[in-house]
Amino acid sequence: MRSLFKILLLVLLSLKPLKAQLQWVDPFIGTGGHGHTYPGATAPFGMVQLSPDTRLDGWDGCSGYHYSDSAIYGFSHTHLSGTGVSDYGDVLLMPMTELAWNAEEVKQGFSHKNEEAHPGYYSVELQNGVEVALTASPRVGVHRYTFPKGTSAYVLIDLLHRDQLLSASLEVIDEHNLNGHRHSTAWARNQQLFFHLRTSEPWEEVLSDAGHQNHRKALRFKRLKKPLTIWVGLSSTSAEAALRNLEAEAGHQSFEEVQANTRALWEAELGKIEIEGSEEQKRIFYTALYHTQIVPNVFNDVDGQYRGMDQQIHQAETDHYTVFSLWDTYRATHPLYTLIDHQRTADFLHTFDRMQQQTGRLPVWELAGNETECMIGYHGASVLADAVAKNLSPLAPQRALAMALESAQYGAFGMDIFRKKGFLEIEDEHESVSKTLEYAYDDFCVAVLADAAAEPEIAETYRQSAQAYRHVLDAEGFMHPRSNGRWLPDFDPRQVNSHFTEANSWQYSFYVPHDLQGYINQLGGAARLEAQLDALFTADENTTGRQQADITGLIGQYAHGNEPSHHIAYLYNAIGKPHKTQERVRQILEEQYHDQPDGLSGNEDCGQMSAWFVWSSLGFYPLCPGDPNYVIGYPLFPGATVQLGNGRKLLLSTRGSGNYIQSIRWNGEIWRANFISHQRLMEGGEMVFYLAEQPTEWGTQYEERYNTWLGREVSPAPVLAFDREVFTDSLLVSWSTRSDAEAWLRWNEEEWQPAAGDHVWIKESGTLSIVEQINGRRSAVNQAHFHRRSQQFVAQWINEPGAEYRAGGPEALVDEVLGDEEWRKGRWIGVQGKPFIAEIDLLESQTLGTVGLSCLQDVRSWIVFPTQIAFYGKLEQEEDWRLLGELQVGDRIQEEGCFKEAFTLPLMQSCRYLRVEATQYGTLPDWHLGAGNQSHLFVDEVLIECGIK
Repeated sequence: MRSLFKILLLVLLSLKPLKAQLQWVDPFIGTGGHGHTYPGATAPFGMVQLSPDTRLDGWDGCSGYHYSDSAIYGFSHTHLSGTGVSDYGDVLLMPMTELAWNAEEVKQGFSHKNEEAHPGYYSVELQNGVEVALTASPRVGVHRYTFPKGTSAYVLIDLLHRDQLLSASLEVIDEHNLNGHRHSTAWARNQQLFFHLRTSEPWEEVLSDAGHQNHRKALRFKRLKKPLTIWVGLSSTSAEAALRNLEAEAGHQSFEEVQANTRALWEAELGKIEIEGSEEQKRIFYTALYHTQIVPNVFNDVDGQYRGMDQQIHQAETDHYTVFSLWDTYRATHPLYTLIDHQRTADFLHTFDRMQQQTGRLPVWELAGNETECMIGYHGASVLADAVAKNLSPLAPQRALAMALESAQYGAFGMDIFRKKGFLEIEDEHESVSKTLEYAYDDFCVAVLADAAAEPEIAETYRQSAQAYRHVLDAEGFMHPRSNGRWLPDFDPRQVNSHFTEANSWQYSFYVPHDLQGYINQLGGAARLEAQLDALFTADENTTGRQQADITGLIGQYAHGNEPSHHIAYLYNAIGKPHKTQERVRQILEEQYHDQPDGLSGNEDCGQMSAWFVWSSLGFYPLCPGDPNYVIGYPLFPGATVQLGNGRKLLLSTRGSGNYIQSIRWNGEIWRANFISHQRLMEGGEMVFYLAEQPTEWGTQYEERYNTWLGREVSPAPVLAFDREVFTDSLLVSWSTRSDAEAWLRWNEEEWQPAAGDHVWIKESGTLSIVEQINGRRSAVNQAHFHRRSQQFVAQWINEPGAEYRAGGPEALVDEVLGDEEWRKGRWIGVQGKPFIAEIDLLESQTLGTVGLSCLQDVRSWIVFPTQIAFYGKLEQEEDWRLLGELQVGDRIQEEGCFKEAFTLPLMQSCRYLRVEATQYGTLPDWHLGAGNQSHLFVDEVLIECGIK
């Protein structure tokens, strides 16, 4: 009787109204469009993300689910939230009324009318009549399947689902328990996952998929008269640990008990902020807050063991986490935790400490104990510096600095060249402008850490390198790629290319959050920055160059759907025009976020897109993490209460109406500044925003707050100007310097000499170096390499290459300068979906001894060798091309890696004109991540060896 009473009590508990914040969370927001979120059940920051899978692959299937789909393949236990790359989807279960193995036969239709989701809960009715409900504790996923009366009952366990399986095992223990192991490779190249599965009812038989006995099994049950509950514990260390996790968190608890426990966890997390507003605003806000608290994910077992980045099993004294999308989340997500979640902020830094000890550097984009090397910068330094600046770091200052320095001095991704030169050019590293700018910001963070550790010399060194943005800022106010000592010709700030990371120059030209006054001075004053910002938001929305799916949510050339734009609207504050910040922030809040499945304007990116909304709707934003101040924007809600991480409360409210701030009172004090420190906010209290219908003078006198503190000003490396780097007889090279500066030159390794004038003539191959000297102080060195050609052929391409893969023009085909394997630097000529065709004028009749074509292959990036190369020729008096010879390259798409190869053919035939035709591989095969798309063909040099005339 008591057990019956307990069951009834739990049922009533599960049916009670959701607490205020929970009722407004809609996990379907972001599952449509390009949000890439999932709707399934998870606990706050939980290891388990138990959710339906409606897609097996594709960019809009990164989370495994897309709202536009109408069939479910099953329910797997791990999912990524809002990423731009696919992974996870581990350990798929699927209830079936008829036995099937093939995914297309297993999948079942469903309707959104029969689907429901809340924090920690998901349910759906499948077309076969099975009612599915899911919940999860931090480390355990719980399924409840209600089969239609009178039907057979099977549960598929599929370890082949989603990413490539390297090895797997499924071991039956008894009629209620089995465990398994899944070793896979995808974005995380070496993922190890263990699990223990337990069922509430005994199964009658275990069936195996022929040929996949260790990978797929089906549990057959007697005809069930009550719902079947399945508990699945996860671990990165062992199946035994997965069982311990299951026993500790769920044991034999009912579905309702686990759901109630997880709901209590969510009530605590989401209750940290209470807002007033419309129902739509509450749905958007609380779903955003929810999305910021499902990643990162706890990675250690209940006993503290976890799999490290060295693939060894370690013991942690604090919770250890995984999934650090730091290029995204350093901007607003991690700063949000410093406001409302001090314990996890500390745990994240302890996690970084352990990761750094295991790999020698901070995480960049860590996933399941793997470094994916995705995105750029070393933004773990930002998370460290922000916590240190806010007095929240649990690490000794010297230790935090040492961790950041290891990453700052890491030799890969152009870092070694950046340290030597002070900036990057396109020949040094792909995405050279973005890396220069983000390394500069991260170096600012190192300087913050060095100050805290009382290391003034280190701080000064990194303050200097934090000014690297000056080297790529051109006279028009754009961050401009530098190529071999000069500005990249034919520059278009709208162009999306390999010199920027998921963006163009418009979107990166404002990325100097750490030295705003220095940046303003370089531009020529506040009015210039204001005009540049105005132009950004009103520019034509069309981009040029390659198609970049991440560039979405456009307002002019501002792209809210991707992270490089996220701070820009707040820059008006730094020039005394806060009313324009208020206008743009309100516009973004209202236009770029909605309460529908496509309610996010771009990838959620593990909480960053949502964290921007949480901060901005409350009226603040962390413009520069590492600087313990927040800029003030516009409060969206009439009132809000924030439970601060130190136990105090922050009360926010508005008075009056209008789109502008008239004045602010902080704890009764008139607050005139358009920023406020973290320390003041953490004191708790009340901030009242008085609103006005028209722009006001509030906050206009505080530009000095944004003055540079980076010390001695760094002089930009002078820029050379010349038509081309390859020449035949001689080449004019010029430069300009500031009026109070003197140019010094060096040819090859000769002594430095003061320049006599503003130009020189280059007549041989070599290297010209230039510096600018002012009052005995020198700028960074700029260099250009020049090549005098031995042959004077003229080339033209017949099929136009892609705008971003032109290598400077047709001359690159005969300039005798070969590109290397890093094709993203822009030294290769690329065509897609068509053959490569070029014609060469040899200027006079020649006997060709050998001809050839230098090609590149990087299958992972869709670049595949041609299958055939044909060479045609004709003499001056001939009209028709004649075939000189063909090369059969064949199908080489199975060859992994990035490498180049010269395909050559001996001829000994005479001609004046040479025509080269290379045949594309064509459509990428089914096994390729880009299946169905056309491959690229990349070429560099047409190789010509002439014999006698």
